[in-house]
Amino acid sequence: MHKIIKSGFGGGITAFIYFYLALYLDKFYNEKTANLISLIFSVILNFIVQYNIFLSKTSNVNYSHFYKFIFINIVNLGINQIIFNYLIDNKEKYINLIPVKFQKYYTTIVRMIINSLIFLLIAYPARIYWIFK
Repeated sequence: MHKIIKSGFGGGITAFIYFYLALYLDKFYNEKTANLISLIFSVILNFIVQYNIFLSKTSNVNYSHFYKFIFINIVNLGINQIIFNYLIDNKEKYINLIPVKFQKYYTTIVRMIINSLIFLLIAYPARIYWIFK
């Protein structure tokens, strides 16, 4: 059970880096491009973190772990970007689901919700039952 906490904490740290990087890049790029660049950066960082959580420091590097991790993260990245694009393109429909005082943070809230759901439904189960097994 402690691996889910470590994995969640490590993923949480990389997620915060992703959120802040995306927020920063929003100033220079459109929201969709900023999101994609930030996702790619966070995938690389997250692999390093998760590899150290699930495998001992004495384990030899196993490239199958890397390839599986990258495959799942490409799937996660694709799902994330598709849902993100949809919610940004349909902002008028969904922004009213957020309390008025938080609506100015719509883009960040969308990123947080999508990432949380992907972690719980895809990323963690894949890590524990397939990638690092």
